[in-house]
Amino acid sequence: MKRLLMLALLAQGRPLHYWGPSVPVIAPGVHETRPEVARVTQIHADLEDGDAFLRFVLDRAVREAMSLRDGTPVSGRLQISLYIDVDDDPETGRTGPVDEQRRGADRLIEVSTLYVGADEEEEREAQARVLITIDALDARGRRERLWAGDHVDLPDRISLRGDSVEARLPRSGTGLEPGSRLVYATGDSVFEGWMR
Repeated sequence: MKRLLMLALLAQGRPLHYWGPSVPVIAPGVHETRPEVARVTQIHADLEDGDAFLRFVLDRAVREAMSLRDGTPVSGRLQISLYIDVDDDPETGRTGPVDEQRRGADRLIEVSTLYVGADEEEEREAQARVLITIDALDARGRRERLWAGDHVDLPDRISLRGDSVEARLPRSGTGLEPGSRLVYATGDSVFEGWMR
């Protein structure tokens, strides 16, 4: 019985934060994407102690976005880009046209899947991992990697729960503070919200 419970917990992922009846900071609604790519329907964010908690709710189970119908792991079906403007200054961070919502973003958080091939020597089957990266952006267009991790190596930081990817990220890396402007970009659509 204990073994079945442990397997169920591993399949579901552990909760990283109590969300309760939280209101999303961004709720994109209906937008066009390639049908095979998972669509974000809500983004939740919270700050606690030294961590920033994010929850990305998808239009399907996360594990469905990580594999084909026959269970074969696949990458490219989970692609999330969340920009953060930490100082509300359009002259710092990402450049672009004056009316472009991502202009001034100082951080970029990306969620994607990484395909890891089978390795007979390590007795490892092929798998897809959910990878989260945090990059600092500057006005020259350069990116500096501040943090990276995946749900297999860091289950206490990244958790897959049904239709959600939950993350507990170092707050200093994200730059998230109350009032931070958040911008979710997918294809040609851009959605904006603010950290409470």
